[in-house]
Amino acid sequence: MDKIEKNILIVDDEEDIRDVLCEYLVSCGYSTIEAENGEHAFDIFKKHKCDMVISDINMPKMNGLQLLKKLKAWNNSVPIILTTGYDLTKQEIKSLPDKPDAFVKKPFTLEYINYLVKALLK
Repeated sequence: MDKIEKNILIVDDEEDIRDVLCEYLVSCGYSTIEAENGEHAFDIFKKHKCDMVISDINMPKMNGLQLLKKLKAWNNSVPIILTTGYDLTKQEIKSLPDKPDAFVKKPFTLEYINYLVKALLK
């Protein structure tokens, strides 16, 4: 039986980060779509089948927390990983009205991202 390819939407205003994540996830057998901000990502999400979203928090136009809220309202079952270069306390993360499925502090390893993707897409 053929493996079903999963589509992962990568959202980050830093092109280098998007490129590295996309290239790595494609090498792991996933299909990726890129967006440079939350506004663009939400438009893509509404038009394409996305099995997961990996998004930075700090972005122009629509940040990752605003995107998380809109995505959860649109499709509450899609796994969402949020990334950030800023320190957020456990209390700040717990106080978020909408919870990501995983939260990753930058810099992260690609292997850790792959581990989370596999775990959340089971």
